[in-house]
Amino acid sequence: LATCHRALIHLAIARGDLGDAEARSKSVIKVSNELVKQDPTNTTWREINAAGWVNLGEVLYARNEFPAAENAADKAARIARELLVKDSTVIAWQTGLMARDRLLLARLASHGGRHDDALEIVNKVVSTLAAMPADRRSLGSVEALFIDARLLQGDELQALGREGSVDAWKDILGIAATDKGHRTPVMSTDIAGAYLRLGHIREADRIAAQLDVIGYRAPEFTSLKKRLARKHGERASPNSP
Repeated sequence: LATCHRALIHLAIARGDLGDAEARSKSVIKVSNELVKQDPTNTTWREINAAGWVNLGEVLYARNEFPAAENAADKAARIARELLVKDSTVIAWQTGLMARDRLLLARLASHGGRHDDALEIVNKVVSTLAAMPADRRSLGSVEALFIDARLLQGDELQALGREGSVDAWKDILGIAATDKGHRTPVMSTDIAGAYLRLGHIREADRIAAQLDVIGYRAPEFTSLKKRLARKHGERASPNSP
């Protein structure tokens, strides 16, 4: 049941239905809490519980409920750390839990104006994912997280006025050019975001149009479309303040 809910959470987010995604995330947490109580040593139940908290935190962040999102992220981080103490080689715990959770914490720090903290967190994520063997890095879920992390890393470098943002965004385009086999809407949104940040508006528009056709309405995509609209407005009125 919890596994089914997790799939439905991702579908709800893709539709832009954050209310449904929040309700299902809480349901996953409730069900997995009961399973953990029955068998505290079962790492599968604890992994599902942690993933539920990450999902909830991401949804709450998208809804601008930042203190609640941070609380959820902290709970997920605690469980993920406990799991990694048991076995630090499990990819799902390194990526699906810890890396996702750290990216959420980095975004929360960035939103709060703590760009140094955000960059420190995202740098750790990038280093962890980059250090993985090539066969693991090529997994779709890992690659998607790496692209997301590089996009955020570039944003934080830019916010701090440091060098390296352009290289981070170009790295995303390099990955996109060599691997199109398992590109998800989430990855496509990040790739379009990299194009936009590098000034390649036409390419960003092309990807956005493709995502529009399939009815993709995730918060990150909605934010991208708003940025694209502003960019088109700036180009149409170059002398506007």
